[in-house]
Amino acid sequence: MSLQAWPSLALFIWQLWMQPMLLSRHLQVLGVENPDISLLKIYSLPVQAQLPYRRYLLLLLATLFCVTPLFAGICWWVLAWFSHAIIGSALSVHDCFYGLLVGFALTPLVMLFHGVLTALMLNILFVVVGGIFMSMLEYPASLLDRPTFYLAEIYLAGGIAGLVLGFIDGPVHVFNYRRCCNFTIILLRGLLIGSLFGLVFALAHFRIHHLAIDFEIHKSFSHPFLIGAMMSGICYILMRLRFPIWLLEYLWASLVYGLQRWFGLSTLHLSPVLYDHLSFLPLPQIDRHILLNAKQRPILAKQVIKTTQLSPGQYQHGKHALAKLQAQELDELMQNGQFVDLAQLNGCWLPRLVGVPANANSILLSVSEIGRYLQAAHIAHYAYHRLQHLAQAQNTVNALCNSLVTDSSPLAYALHMKLTLWHQTIKRMRQKNQAQIQQEIPNPFRAGEPLTPEEGHEVFKGRAKLIIKLEKLLSDKRQSRSIALLGPRRCGKTSLLKMLPALLPDTLCVFFDLQDNPIDSPSAFFQALAHRVCQQAEKERRMQLPPLPPLPVSSPLQLVAQWLDQINQLAGTQQILLCFDEFERLETLFSGNRRQLLQLMGLFRATIQHRRNLRILISGVASFETLDNIWNDHFINVQEIRIGYLEARTALELLMRPVVGFPPHTIPKAVAVAVIKRTGGQPYLLQLYASYLVQNLNEQSRKQATLDDVLQVEERVLDEATYYFRNTMQNLNPAGKTILEQLAHGEKIKLDKTSKRCLHRHLLITECGQLSIPVLGEWIREYW
Repeated sequence: MSLQAWPSLALFIWQLWMQPMLLSRHLQVLGVENPDISLLKIYSLPVQAQLPYRRYLLLLLATLFCVTPLFAGICWWVLAWFSHAIIGSALSVHDCFYGLLVGFALTPLVMLFHGVLTALMLNILFVVVGGIFMSMLEYPASLLDRPTFYLAEIYLAGGIAGLVLGFIDGPVHVFNYRRCCNFTIILLRGLLIGSLFGLVFALAHFRIHHLAIDFEIHKSFSHPFLIGAMMSGICYILMRLRFPIWLLEYLWASLVYGLQRWFGLSTLHLSPVLYDHLSFLPLPQIDRHILLNAKQRPILAKQVIKTTQLSPGQYQHGKHALAKLQAQELDELMQNGQFVDLAQLNGCWLPRLVGVPANANSILLSVSEIGRYLQAAHIAHYAYHRLQHLAQAQNTVNALCNSLVTDSSPLAYALHMKLTLWHQTIKRMRQKNQAQIQQEIPNPFRAGEPLTPEEGHEVFKGRAKLIIKLEKLLSDKRQSRSIALLGPRRCGKTSLLKMLPALLPDTLCVFFDLQDNPIDSPSAFFQALAHRVCQQAEKERRMQLPPLPPLPVSSPLQLVAQWLDQINQLAGTQQILLCFDEFERLETLFSGNRRQLLQLMGLFRATIQHRRNLRILISGVASFETLDNIWNDHFINVQEIRIGYLEARTALELLMRPVVGFPPHTIPKAVAVAVIKRTGGQPYLLQLYASYLVQNLNEQSRKQATLDDVLQVEERVLDEATYYFRNTMQNLNPAGKTILEQLAHGEKIKLDKTSKRCLHRHLLITECGQLSIPVLGEWIREYW
């Protein structure tokens, strides 16, 4: 049935008593947000909003007139039969109609002032219980002479009342609140209901007692309250747990599973799970029944798993079945080498990762990380990099194995045995690459991608002084300082920021790149930032930070400030460093609203001044003196840290001894010096030259580079670095471009102070006015 179509009366009645959660969600789509709304509230709504409620009210009234007489007839017939057959005292029909009249008389009042759904429940309750009470009042006093029959009558009446209320209370509660009660709440409600019904039976007993001639009656007559309370409370709990219905469903579930298990008939669509969403007690073989159909009928199996999430008793069955299917599918992706799908958790039974959901399963995230490393190893050009990725994948598998030991979740149990096979698969891949790497020179150099603690940390060199300076600035909480990491493009700013979690272990470093995050509004910026902060806190410190609530588009900053205050308090003794890379893009993000940009800067200023556990580090190319005054006004006590090119000694170490085990004399000192002269120590170009040198040696099966190799690889460097060189030129003003062109062609020029200062700040010229990157001059001559 389409969600836009109203259910028929028969379907409405069925879903109300058997699938109330499904019905409630369906009506919510149709416009019925509050199932227990009063008539006064309905008619206070706009005319268009009243239409779905009027349709809903008609269905509810039709249900009332269909179900109430049925309930009343069954209950009174049972009680009347017992009275006539056992006690010998027939109940008069008019007594039963008293309860019916009371129930229908109270229904309009409850609907008018309280709620239409409550009126339905109270109508059935008053009709049944009221009828029972009125009938008991008509018991003859002579019945007191037969205590056994009298007590049996109270037991039966209490049981009927408890069963009826238990049957209607469960569905109505789920339908109204869209959630099930837990077992403790059901027990407490059972005690309360039993007490109320016990009071009813006590009143009826006193009525009969006062009619008796002989007041010296059997002493057991003094306990009708306890008898009625006990019986009605127990029956309420049993029916609220749907025990009588569960017995029938238990037999039916066993039958349909056996038909498919032993005779091959497709019977999953007949499983009671699909039709009763209120079962509190588990049914047999549901998970196995799902597994039997998962391969041939995956859509039906998914529907049953989804339905188990609505049924309290079958929830674990669904979790176990899904866990087994996910573990099986993950193992198939691993053994088939489908590492992209493994990293993205793509599959029939896997949740495709879109970003990093806040409620993502930690086991699946670890598996995704394993797949990411394996895919990186699969596409890596150099065996050395493949081995690094495989080692990281192996470490992640080991960590996952250790975490599964104490994890009692179904997925942990299902996946634990599969990890042994994963160990063997990764071991074979490592052995294959070990044999290959022995025949070639390892290539640890990385050009064009930021270095991270996981990838490339061994070639991160020459930034010790900067790290010491950052540590000093962060160590003193009494000083309100902000930090600006400034330097030209491709000089290692992003690598430094990404390495901070490993270099500053006492500080929670949150890296946020304004260029990589798809942000089109201030609200999106704050939501992305908050998600990154919570994600990093969970990953690095196992800290559960509160998420940022949904932000109003017009004025999101007030909620953001409150959230930052929460983070500042929860951090305790921890320092949280918010690192904004490409910070200049903030102006473009708020370009349409100067007021919001000023509010953001005010938020930054308040954080710098008052939130001492939060520190702000911005990274970019532009100096504050070249930006709008708004930056200087709000980033008080800003401490600028300049990051430049590598010193000659560090560059030599990077080229000649990049990692432990790198073959000596592969890049001789003379070749390294030549590369340094051509690049001026620019980190990106150093890595690029070195990478191509090693690649060239492996292609020619040689062990040592020569000066001729530097000339050979320079053509490849010029092609590969074209984007960097062009971007460098385009970011200069016309005067700067002209000066670089003249220097590239060997012309002697006289620099004015402004141009010299600008080019020197971008590290494009030396103190003596020459090109600091000679290979840039070569590119200008050939490509510009």
